[in-house]
Order: sequence, then C-alpha cells, then structure tokens
Amino acid sequence: MSTKKKGAVASAVEPPHKPFQDAYWAYFQELNLAWHNTQQRLSNVHFEYQRAIQKACQTQQQKDFQALQEDYQRALQSALADTDPARSFADAFTRYKKAVQDAIANIDVEELDPAIVAGIGQSLCVVAQFAGQLTPAKTTADDKANTE
Repeated sequence: MSTKKKGAVASAVEPPHKPFQDAYWAYFQELNLAWHNTQQRLSNVHFEYQRAIQKACQTQQQKDFQALQEDYQRALQSALADTDPARSFADAFTRYKKAVQDAIANIDVEELDPAIVAGIGQSLCVVAQFAGQLTPAKTTADDKANTE
C-alpha cells in the first residue's frame, strides 16, 4: 500500500518487478502447455501402436509388423508436425520478449533498488537459458553464405 499525497486514500501499487514476474510465469506456463500437448499426442500415438501390435501378435504375420512400424513412424511425425513444439516454444519466447519490452517501457526507475534489479536480471537470465535451448537461432545472411 502506498499513498501519493498526504491524506490521500491508500491504494495498492504494483511493485516494479511484477510485470517481469508475470512475463516469467506466463512464459513457463506456455512452455508447459506446449510440452504437455506434445507429450499427450505422442502418448496417444504410442498407445494406439501398442494396441495394433497386440492384435498383430495374434496373426504373427511379419508383413503386419512392418506395416505397423511404418504407420507408427508416420503417426509420430504427424503428431510432431501438428503440435510443432519448436514453433510453440518460439512463440512463447516472442510473447515473453514483448511483455518484457512493455515492462521496461512502463517501469518507474525511482522504485528500483539493487535487489529488484537483481531479481529482474535473474528472471531474464533464466528465460534466456531456456529459450537458447528451445528456440532455434535465427539464420542471418552471413550464416547462409558461410554454409554454401
């Protein structure tokens, strides 16, 4: 609680780190959702494959097993293409960066102390480490020229 003027009604003021904290939590919730959706889809594909293998075991036809394996591989590729976890991770990072940009644009620097700045820095660092592992690097013209 804080008051702007003496005698004014006290009002809740958002702490300066709150928008950064919100962006941090939203980013990791999005990663969790993308991962969950992908894992759920892959689990369903695997379950269906196991059921089909069980039925094929009753006939014991080698060609049935080969066809099932090929169908399973196609279903896995389709599930990954449909859920596209890499795109979901990249989109989450883009939304995080936008939220951080907005937070920086609206921060009252007079409210910052060293502990708040350190906390903001820590959250930025953690997200950067995850995003660096989960988000493909952008290819520049120089990168393309070096690979040709």
